[in-house]
Amino acid sequence: MKVEINKFEAAKRNIQAAIRMTFDEYDLVPVHTVAAAANGVLWEWAKKKGIETTLDQAWAKIIRPGYEKEVAKFMLRHANFFKHADKDPDSSIELPLAEANDMEILFAISRYQDLTQAATAEMGIFATWMRWCNPDMVMPFYKAEPRSLSE
Repeated sequence: MKVEINKFEAAKRNIQAAIRMTFDEYDLVPVHTVAAAANGVLWEWAKKKGIETTLDQAWAKIIRPGYEKEVAKFMLRHANFFKHADKDPDSSIELPLAEANDMEILFAISRYQDLTQAATAEMGIFATWMRWCNPDMVMPFYKAEPRSLSE
């Protein structure tokens, strides 16, 4: 039996998988790769829709002023390293911090909400957990009531 999904559905499932893997304390590398894949698809989709296409715009909604450099330092360098071997195939990198994965997931959730005005229960739990764990850094962006895409 053949089952088809579109890229948007794949991104949603990747976000949910990354959330579950995070709470299960799964290996940091696949968590980062799955979350970054979701974020990449949603980033491209948002660009096509004209929604928050710059990193600064996205960060301004989620990260409190003054924390941008701290977040950038641990978030932006791992995704390409894990996906590509065309430059320095024998190189190595430090494992991503769990916080980098958490932020990657949080940005994916934010983009998903921007595009759908909806969220899954997992997304709501994760966004609430991140806000609770990082009240000084993470702004309350999550819309509290999950809705289905058909509403």
